Amino acid sequence: MEDKTFDLLEKIYLELQGTRKELKSEIQQNREKIETNTKEIKENRKAIEANTEAIKENRKAIKANAEGIKANGQSIKRLEIKIEEEISDKIRGLYDSKEVTNDRLNNIENKIDKLQIDVNYLAIKTILNNTGIIEISKKLENVE
Repeated sequence: MEDKTFDLLEKIYLELQGTRKELKSEIQQNREKIETNTKEIKENRKAIEANTEAIKENRKAIKANAEGIKANGQSIKRLEIKIEEEISDKIRGLYDSKEVTNDRLNNIENKIDKLQIDVNYLAIKTILNNTGIIEISKKLENVE
């Protein structure tokens, strides 16, 4: 019986040795996987940190752009007000100029109307004088 026990113990020992080798191999593979994963995690962390820095820089650039846009908006508003004021002044000037021109044209028209009346009066007077001259000429012809 000792041989059987010895054989059984030997078999158990060999199986344990095989299982031990398998476990060592699995542990080694798991360690390698863990190391690989750790390296990947470190690389990912570095990439995340780089992206975080890029995001921070982009935020700064966006903020600077927003301030520039705000400044441009204020500048545009000032220009708009200035243009409105200048255009208003020019339109007022044109309107005033038109009023002055209209007043002068009305004065000229009034003077022309007065001159027309004077011309008509002189024309009538000339006709009357011509008629008088013709009558006097006829009387003088009859007297002769």
